[in-house]
Amino acid sequence: MKKRFIAGAQCPQCQQFDVVTLSEVNGQSRMECVDCGYQEDLATNDEATPASNKKAEQMIQWVNIDSD
Repeated sequence: MKKRFIAGAQCPQCQQFDVVTLSEVNGQSRMECVDCGYQEDLATNDEATPASNKKAEQMIQWVNIDSD
């Protein structure tokens, strides 16, 4: 399991910046704050709800910087 820090991301619980990691657990994307321990399983594209039903939405995108 690889954990990747997401630059500029803000933790929804403690509101700190640059403490959020993304990882994949059993095919499910998970966001975790290394500062306060907050965890959230992220919806896949099939499970995502329309943005109009959400009060606040944080955009997170996987970026692969590995050369292999």
